[in-house]
Amino acid sequence: MTPADNEAPETESAPLSVVAQIGVALGGAALSSLACTGHAAVRLTPAGVSWPVAWLALAAAAFLPAFVLLLALPRATSMLLAFEPKAARTLWTAVFLWVTFMGLAVFVVGKFLRQSTHHHALAGATFAVLAVVVAVGAGFLSARLAWLIARLGEQVVRIGVIVGAVAAVAVLAFLARAVGDAARLTLIDAGAFVVGVGLAARASRGSDPKVGYIGGPIALGLFIAGAWLLRSPGDVLVSAVDAFVPLYGKPALFLIGR
Repeated sequence: MTPADNEAPETESAPLSVVAQIGVALGGAALSSLACTGHAAVRLTPAGVSWPVAWLALAAAAFLPAFVLLLALPRATSMLLAFEPKAARTLWTAVFLWVTFMGLAVFVVGKFLRQSTHHHALAGATFAVLAVVVAVGAGFLSARLAWLIARLGEQVVRIGVIVGAVAAVAVLAFLARAVGDAARLTLIDAGAFVVGVGLAARASRGSDPKVGYIGGPIALGLFIAGAWLLRSPGDVLVSAVDAFVPLYGKPALFLIGR
């Protein structure tokens, strides 16, 4: 008998039950929403809201979007893993190129409309329509370029992913400097949200079922407490969120039924 015969065979961890998956997603949503809203809660203090209350209320506003993403990301990841490595890299190249083209095009369209249109309602409606057209066009262009890059070989695909990621980050940094203070803060909040959800999704891979069974109820308790705080007399807290942290304004209004 060889030493290899004595080695225990490797066993794959059993997949989590649906209840455990939901519990893990709830726990991850609570952690990511708390992590990505702490800095934004400081902006609510001039409105007379204490930082802990503002933090918990903002975390409640970010909770549902984070929960939905954390439920969807494992399935999206499994779909990506079904591709060959080269195909997955090609897909990421297309995504990064789309972010780059979309960011530049939206900036140019927005600047043009701001200078040529003085009717704000008309400009907003025109911008919304053009943004959809630009998004579709940028998607087709990105997919085509990524396909052409894939035909040049594996090494070029690897370089394409890196270049695309750097270009996307550079465009987002440019937009953060070019837009006004309110839009810049919204970009920062959105970036913090994406990073928080991404880290939570990575940390939740292969989680023990106990994490879901214990973390889920705790997460729901924090969410309910934050949603209850948003129902402050006179909607003072919701109004402050909508004014100072607009990224979470609509989710906050949704939680109080507005």
